[in-house]
Amino acid sequence: MRWVSVSFIGDIWIFLTLCMSLVNGVNATTTTTSPRPTCTVIHTPGADDSPSIREAVANCNSNATILFSEGTEYNSFTPVQFNLGQDVTIQLLGNINLPLNITEVQAGVTGKLYKSGWFLVSSTGPGVSLVGPTTASARRKGGIIRSYGQPWWDAVQQTSRPLLFAWKANNGTIRDITISKPIGKSFNVAGNGNKVQNVAIDAKSSTPAFPFNTDGFDVGGDGNSIQDSHVSNGDDCVAIGSPCTNLHVKNLICTGTHGVSVAAKGGGSVNVANILVEDVTFIDSLYGARYKSTGGNTGLARNIVYKNILVKNVTFPIYVTQNYYDQSQSPPPPSNFSVKIEGMSFTNFAGTINSLRPDDGSCISDPCWYHVPGADGTQSIIFEDFYADTVQDIHAANILVVPDPLLALPKVICNASVTPADVGFKCWDGLYLPNIS
Repeated sequence: MRWVSVSFIGDIWIFLTLCMSLVNGVNATTTTTSPRPTCTVIHTPGADDSPSIREAVANCNSNATILFSEGTEYNSFTPVQFNLGQDVTIQLLGNINLPLNITEVQAGVTGKLYKSGWFLVSSTGPGVSLVGPTTASARRKGGIIRSYGQPWWDAVQQTSRPLLFAWKANNGTIRDITISKPIGKSFNVAGNGNKVQNVAIDAKSSTPAFPFNTDGFDVGGDGNSIQDSHVSNGDDCVAIGSPCTNLHVKNLICTGTHGVSVAAKGGGSVNVANILVEDVTFIDSLYGARYKSTGGNTGLARNIVYKNILVKNVTFPIYVTQNYYDQSQSPPPPSNFSVKIEGMSFTNFAGTINSLRPDDGSCISDPCWYHVPGADGTQSIIFEDFYADTVQDIHAANILVVPDPLLALPKVICNASVTPADVGFKCWDGLYLPNIS
């Protein structure tokens, strides 16, 4: 009689046990995981691809990807609304072209398809993203939106200009996108918790014509961030409106711009709070760090911080006013109040003031719209037109900004009768004399 080894019986038992486990596992599983759907936008040469974009949006409006194929030049000759649910990636590997013809764009803006932007991105859930190619070499070829703004600037045409992107999504992402020659403003970010990163905006004119009102990013909402981007334009690099809270702006290069501006103005009660702007370089710009509110407005601007700022050839490196208006127009009605400031600081600024040619090309009136009485191109700090008892805790420290060429020492404009006592320097219309403790 042959004996079967114990080890062999053990092996058989293990094998049977595994088989039973697999059978039981299959019987317990009732659903399968399907792949994430992708809707590829179809391009028709010479035609308007906007209907194809709308079809892709309709078919992939939640937990999906809308793909603009690499190497394809799409045409968006009419405005498009991306009305989305949650977790949708708009993947722009190809490029999108707006109409070359000015009147065609104007017809789109005044038509029924335009809803606050040529591209309106809105969502009912989180996770919507607009992303381009991730490598620098790929970004030179794809992820570009061309608006052909130069003919508009040359014609000084400011009628029915489109905002390029109206972003009304929460917890979304805009990344690795290039905007070429936007006609007007590029982005209006109105949602909460959005992250903008690695975006390039080129609104630099190739002729003497000035690219008016070509804001890079207009932003409001709560908890948004704008980082690692480059804006070259003829207006605000970043315009911070009301309401806006807990905004982080970091590592930007702003060329030819009107600065990173807190615009605490408008109807109703203003609410701008917890704004951090850091590690920003301003080149050949009219403004650097800028705050403006309008006489007669109410509300509060609180905890606004600018730090680690480099300025190269900037006319007004630090500029704060509570009585902003276009100097070429009649002044606003007299008022005794403006938006209150509680906590504003400017720390670690270095660089040069544009002292020889302070005009950036936007000055087409006499007096100039940004004229400041007493300014002579040597001021590193201007605290202008403060209202009594409306400013608390405003401070500047480590400001190493000098006129270029160095024909004079840096100066300030500051009214000691309405400005808090300890602002970090002697508050007067004279030389910049920092407090030394």
